[in-house]
Formats: sequence, structure tokens, C-alpha cells
Amino acid sequence: MLLSILAFRNFDLLPPLSEGVRRILGPSPPVRLIQVALVVYGFSGTVLILARMARGTAPGNAWLQLGYLAAFFGFFHFAGALGENFWAVLTAGVTVVGLQAFQGWSHWSEQAREEQDRLARLEGAKRPPDLVS
Repeated sequence: MLLSILAFRNFDLLPPLSEGVRRILGPSPPVRLIQVALVVYGFSGTVLILARMARGTAPGNAWLQLGYLAAFFGFFHFAGALGENFWAVLTAGVTVVGLQAFQGWSHWSEQAREEQDRLARLEGAKRPPDLVS
């Protein structure tokens, strides 16, 4: 959330990059190339998360997704096109991070249910038979 707020404000709370740093980094990639990479990120991230959900495997690293989101904000900012692309980056990020959060909630809820079932079966096996006369 903090990253999105900073990006929405065009990172005005952070000090600007000096000319020396900009020279070291070189020219920014073309905006169209960054946009294509964002579309590929959004699509591939969604497909990978849906595949993990279908297999029932544990969720991936959410910090990695936030890193990708930060990189796209940074690339667009460095290219001087953050204002025109802010909502696209935010939408792609919220979609992928939200889907990953849902996968985590779903996966760990299922794990908790399975553990509760195991505990209930163990409790039933430990009880002595009821003596009814």
C-alpha cells in the first residue's frame, strides 16, 4: 500500500536521482517495452498461481510479487511515464498479489481442516469404548 501511495505521488517523498546516478543507469527502456513486460508479468503470474492452486501446492513467495510491482513502478518512473501507467501497474499488482493471497488463504485453510480431521480421528481412537449395560 505504501509503495502504491509513493508511486501515485510520483515518489515525491524520496530524493530525486542525481545526474551521476542517471548516467550510471543509462537510458530507460522504451515505455512500450515496459508495458509489454507488465502484460507478460500479469498474465504469467496469474497462470502460475492458478496452476499452483489446481495442484494444491503451497503458495509462492508474496514478497517476490511485491518486488516485481516495485520494479514496474520504478521503471515507469525512470522512463517519465508513471503518471500514464500507474493504474495499469496497480491493477496488475493487485490482481496477482490478491490472487496469491487468496491461494494462501485457501491452501492454509484446507491444511487446518485436514489437521482438525486428523485430531478428531485420534481423539476418537483414544477413547475407551462406552460400557452400556
